Amino acid sequence: MTKMSTQFHATHEELENYLTDVRDSLGLKLTMLRTLPFCLTELREEITLKPEPEKRVVRVNITQHEPDLKISTLGDFLRKNPGSISLDVGFSADNLMRESRLAVLSDEPEKVALAKKVFAKLKKITTAGGKIVNPSYDAEVPCRAHRFTSGAKQKFKDGVKLSPMVGGSYFEPDLTK
Repeated sequence: MTKMSTQFHATHEELENYLTDVRDSLGLKLTMLRTLPFCLTELREEITLKPEPEKRVVRVNITQHEPDLKISTLGDFLRKNPGSISLDVGFSADNLMRESRLAVLSDEPEKVALAKKVFAKLKKITTAGGKIVNPSYDAEVPCRAHRFTSGAKQKFKDGVKLSPMVGGSYFEPDLTK
């Protein structure tokens, strides 16, 4: 079983452009899953990740073939569409940007090879390096693997906190990169 995952910070606009490129250049299918209430949207044309007030984007699943959409939960989607690539979209507000995560789990060589192409496209638009800061303990630790886009770097410069999906620490990108 191959497991690939990367955490990163990016603006919603950068994620929309990335997903459009992945879909169009690799001929993939995109399905957006939202909660409150649960709903699915196939992303065949323009991609908009900005959440509506009553619906939060949870993730965009990337598949090579048309996904099975006869589902009622996220777990159903993953069971009926094994090996799909998941992009968990980080929440953004005026003063906070939560990290996003790209992940896949598959034992099928064809799906793993495709995932490597999708991950390579993300690597091209991101830079790695920075530090994790825990303000409660006044502690810092280097974080060479965490990735960020130029938009996230600019948001950080503008005073926006780059935070993980959960927890009280935050990420500071290496501004020399």
